[in-house]
Amino acid sequence: MLTYSGLIDGSPITLIRSSDTSLTFIVPILSNGIHTLTININGRPSETTFTYLSPTAGSNSENPVRLKINSADTLLPSLAVAESGNAIAVWSEGSYPSYSLWFNTYDPNSGWGTAQSIGTGVGSEYYAKVAVNSSGLAVLVWIREINGSREILASNYDHGKGWSAASVLDSSGLGMELDVTLDDNGNANAIWNRKDTANSQYSAMTARYASNKWGLAQILQTNVSIPVIQLSSNYSGMSAATFCETELSQSDPSQVTSIYKLNTYVSLYAPDIGWSSSLPVGNEILVQGGGYIYGNPWTPGQYNVSDHRVLMGVSNPSKVWLVPFEIAANRLDQDREGSFGT
Repeated sequence: MLTYSGLIDGSPITLIRSSDTSLTFIVPILSNGIHTLTININGRPSETTFTYLSPTAGSNSENPVRLKINSADTLLPSLAVAESGNAIAVWSEGSYPSYSLWFNTYDPNSGWGTAQSIGTGVGSEYYAKVAVNSSGLAVLVWIREINGSREILASNYDHGKGWSAASVLDSSGLGMELDVTLDDNGNANAIWNRKDTANSQYSAMTARYASNKWGLAQILQTNVSIPVIQLSSNYSGMSAATFCETELSQSDPSQVTSIYKLNTYVSLYAPDIGWSSSLPVGNEILVQGGGYIYGNPWTPGQYNVSDHRVLMGVSNPSKVWLVPFEIAANRLDQDREGSFGT
């Protein structure tokens, strides 16, 4: 059982384990300057220093602001901030099984505006992701669930025009786990997972927004093993999508279950070329039954549920991925999910 405690500048702080993989801590009001944060997990301290500067711009920026006051449940917020300091926040609210989308905008000079409803108003709309570019243009993607079917929708935001009418990117299969990026030319890439309910197979899907319209959805990769996908881009439009892929390796000698090979893959996008073929960037793992990464290992010595580690891969300008190397091991026994950027 994990035990944990925390200190800032030697004074205790409140720690809340908000999920299997993260801790949320509540800190007192801090003065400007350098502070020391200490986290103790099972008696092992980990210490870091950070600099705190209180915000000065905007009438609503000194303290946390409640973007919308409502008795309904709010969940799954997403925030995007432009270089100018303008920001857009989106979230869902309602009560199960019906949720609606809301958004609010932030201006560095005037603070947060008034929350407004967005979306189609049909079905249950949630899991929104928003991205902005340096000009303050924004793009939003989300899930609309109607009678158990999950569609992927998108809308674009312009300061002078507001949000565009929703475009349906995918109405086939069961959409989930999406992401979106926007470059300085106003072009966007969206990715998501589509589950084929007939055989429980996931496919990584993508669609591109260019010339003021969304293109057709296309399959980026099939045999995606778990519905976790991430997308990262720079402002010139170069993008990278990462996901896990599985394929049948061989039958178990017991003839009861099958052995699957899993690995982390990346596909790269260049505006003048399109998406590349997927490249393995991790260490191959063998798992037993169903192809789930948390299954029991068949081959001794492979990673199992008590052996979690964080691996890092680096791509250089010539688009060659280096051999992954370990940067953390057995921290909280929960090093399951990573992130990356371009």
